[in-house]
Amino acid sequence: WKSHLLWDIQESMDVALDNVRCSDVNSTFEFCSYDVNHNCAHQEDIFLYCANDCTGEVLDFHLVDSRGEVTTNGKGLLIADRNINGVSELTGTVCDDDFNEVSAELICKEMNFNCSLSFTSALTWPELQNNYTIAMDNVQCTSGDGTFKERCTYHSSHNCGHGEDIFLVCGAGESCDLKNHSAVSFTLVTEEGDLSTTGSGLLIATTVLNTGTVCDDSFNDYAATAICRTMGYNCSASWKSGNHYPSFQEGQTIALDNVKCSTDNFTECSYDNTHNCGHTEDVFLSCADLCLGDNLDFRLVDQSGRDSTDGEGLLLAFSTVDDVVGTVCNEGFTAGSMICKKLGYSCQTSWHSLSPFDPGSAVQDSYNILLSHVNCEPGSRDFTECTYSTSVSCRSHAGDVFLSCGG
Repeated sequence: WKSHLLWDIQESMDVALDNVRCSDVNSTFEFCSYDVNHNCAHQEDIFLYCANDCTGEVLDFHLVDSRGEVTTNGKGLLIADRNINGVSELTGTVCDDDFNEVSAELICKEMNFNCSLSFTSALTWPELQNNYTIAMDNVQCTSGDGTFKERCTYHSSHNCGHGEDIFLVCGAGESCDLKNHSAVSFTLVTEEGDLSTTGSGLLIATTVLNTGTVCDDSFNDYAATAICRTMGYNCSASWKSGNHYPSFQEGQTIALDNVKCSTDNFTECSYDNTHNCGHTEDVFLSCADLCLGDNLDFRLVDQSGRDSTDGEGLLLAFSTVDDVVGTVCNEGFTAGSMICKKLGYSCQTSWHSLSPFDPGSAVQDSYNILLSHVNCEPGSRDFTECTYSTSVSCRSHAGDVFLSCGG
């Protein structure tokens, strides 16, 4: 059905019924309601096409640009055209209620693309969008084999505004490699945007679409470890989020959002290449070959190797569950206050790398250098918010940290 002023004869007739309401498409007319009074013009007269076999419904989809012209580049406002036996019944936008990745994938394939890359909803082109009716709502599709018609349901009535119109990005060929996790690579960069050599830094993702930061929505410890392993490390030492490199971050796009991992294997993770984030949610990651996690602790020792009793001494890092222990390199060290608090003191009084031990003391040489770049940003509440690297930059014990705590 559709409504139009098509024939001259319409003007010679009265409008007999208005507000015809039927709640069930399978019901008979006796269960419908209507008014004999109206507030209509003949442009609203109903033209109806009836058939004994109504399985001839065809749904056509296409994408249009800001001028309303059909686009072939796979990007645009999604338009649905519902045809029955060759007659166009309803053409309009698609509301985002219940719309999901499966819906997007099937509709892209209906338009002869290979995959869906992303979708969003917005009132981006108000003058264009408001000229359309909303043709489909509550598009619900189930996973599996089959076409849109076989796997999806929808409503031709709606409770939507054009701010919920679907914009869709479909892909073909190489762009659909985005669905393959091998097409995503990660790096860590410094505040200047250079590649990090310490295993710590701002996390950058590169996909076939773009390169940019990673938002912390849904990000967890599994995601951190999984991504570290894609970069050749064994584990994640820690991660945090924030706008810590503002001059660099603000110039970047955000490449990934909603990175969800339930294991430490990135091929089993999911992610979105659209986002609703700001750069205060960018992920910073510390990767390592040895990760101590919650098992990391510290102690201070004197020149004989015994635990210090005066709050001063050589700083040692160690694991509480095995025999891993070593000194801390002074490169990037900012964690003195937090470590002192972790040791039960009120504050750090000083730290340095000038050994106060007697020349004959072999304490430092009896340990490997375990950590470097032990960093606690201002405002860190406890050591779990600090980062460190086991990729040690110090080449000798001349860079060992000696720490003095007080209070």
